[in-house]
Amino acid sequence: MGYPCLELTQNPNYYKTQVDAMNRLVNGNEVDCHKQLRVNRHAFFRLCCLRRGVGLGDSRNFCLEERVAIFLWILAYHTK
Repeated sequence: MGYPCLELTQNPNYYKTQVDAMNRLVNGNEVDCHKQLRVNRHAFFRLCCLRRGVGLGDSRNFCLEERVAIFLWILAYHTK
């Protein structure tokens, strides 16, 4: 089951570097995604789909994928 490449759109409220970093993380190398988030890209996309399924979406400052990535990074590295 393959997921289409996620291409985040440029939103005036987002900084270009944030969007570029997320695109590199989720659309780039599988190894880089696993190093940063401790999950593969399939699991990451599945978590995002599950979150959208319960009604959560983009906020004013962060897209849902970025929020999920931040959450996973905090869990992976035991940081605040």
